[in-house]
Amino acid sequence: MITRRSWWAIFVALNLVAWVPLWLVQTPAILDYPTHAARVYVLVHLDDVPALQQFYRLAWDWMPNLALDGVVFALHQVMPIEQAMKIFVALTQTLLLGGVAYVAWSVDRRRRVLPLVAALFLYNRMLLWGLLNYLFTMGVGLFGVGAWIHLRDRGGAVRALRWLLHFALAPVLFMGHLSGMGVYALAIGGYELGRLVEDVKARRRPAFGQWALMFGQFALPAYILLALSPTGEGAEDTPFVAWGGLAHKARSVYGLFHNDHLVLDSATFVLVGAVLLVGLWRGYLALERRLVWPAAVMTLAFVAMPAVMFAAYAADQRLAVPVALLWVAALRLRRPPDRAVRLALAGCAALLLVRQGALIASWRAADAQFRDYRAALSHLPDGQMLNTALVYEDDWEVMPVPAAHLSCFAIIDHAAFVPTLFAIRNQHPVNFLDDVHHIARDPRSETIRRHGEQTDWDYVREHYDYHLGWHEERYREPPTHGFELVAEYGAARLYKVR
Repeated sequence: MITRRSWWAIFVALNLVAWVPLWLVQTPAILDYPTHAARVYVLVHLDDVPALQQFYRLAWDWMPNLALDGVVFALHQVMPIEQAMKIFVALTQTLLLGGVAYVAWSVDRRRRVLPLVAALFLYNRMLLWGLLNYLFTMGVGLFGVGAWIHLRDRGGAVRALRWLLHFALAPVLFMGHLSGMGVYALAIGGYELGRLVEDVKARRRPAFGQWALMFGQFALPAYILLALSPTGEGAEDTPFVAWGGLAHKARSVYGLFHNDHLVLDSATFVLVGAVLLVGLWRGYLALERRLVWPAAVMTLAFVAMPAVMFAAYAADQRLAVPVALLWVAALRLRRPPDRAVRLALAGCAALLLVRQGALIASWRAADAQFRDYRAALSHLPDGQMLNTALVYEDDWEVMPVPAAHLSCFAIIDHAAFVPTLFAIRNQHPVNFLDDVHHIARDPRSETIRRHGEQTDWDYVREHYDYHLGWHEERYREPPTHGFELVAEYGAARLYKVR
């Protein structure tokens, strides 16, 4: 067994490797990063920036989607918003990696390096899409799962403290993110199901007290969801439930390694899968019996989950992450490490460094383009209504993902109206005022355009003060009549509407 000092050294080193890309760029290539940052900025500064009050209002409510809003809100009291956002992302990665390790340790109190292989897919598709509320809550939930297992059979004062812990934790997870709480519930439910099977086989009396705690802790979250939360009303223009196909599930698994480097990501996917299969077949690896149940229940939930649930997109895809994390937590070395095992672990470390290097290179290249975009935004006067357009060449183009929401930095820097801000009623604690809400929800205000689609310039002239374009050579018809060029940086052009 590895020493405590060595284990912590490896854990810290892996966290540092994970954090490096965040701090080498001005704008991390995370799709929803700018709009999350802008929303928290409005939460903090709405009262002291009058220009923001033209467009936005606060709408705090019992919405199970507030992890980022709460944590970054607190951090932004003492640091700039973008630093607070980066710390939140870094903390999310640490919670996920530490949570896996704690779940693995909780079963037999043995420190293992193997669960830290989860560092290979910390930059998964869910992170790059920006599902930060969910991932942060899931990381906290993994520690809750570890505590459930670790303290389950303790008596005396520890038992009373355990009840208090879980009755307090469940509502916190609920308010952080509903799906994150769901991961926690499924994991401890799977664990208790496995223990129940053991009890039945051994003809022992089932641990009914554990089941009472397991269900009882969710009484308050259930009441909030059903009686107080507006989430039950659904989100605007979003189906409450919708089903995806098999391809949707397959993309979810591949998404664990999908960082927009097709060859490297595919090679990683195949290599990691092959190592796991060979390791299990040759007897190098085994599965911890008591952790198989949570992982299996999570896997079944992933297969059965619709693509949209409670108006949340990618409901099934996001479950691929906890499925992978729980199976990794369940992995055990079956015999003392020999040369093959050491080589495999060294190979994982090398692969991680190669992947991080590729990620850093692509993020820095994208960041150079983002700087041009944000330089053009710097010429926007305060309190203006900003329209943007982003045209994809074709369906297979890999676009620097935050570009769709980069215009949200105009909210932070210039108190602008930007229709792509995540300010959806019933889902977010910031909403658009009624006077501009219809503009934000109008399809003609959409940023994303496919090749050949055309922006309605008459609509833009009627409702907006400025337009910012990206790669105008892709426009079917660029802005001409009624638009005055104000600034041009690289592929970004800012126009004043006349």
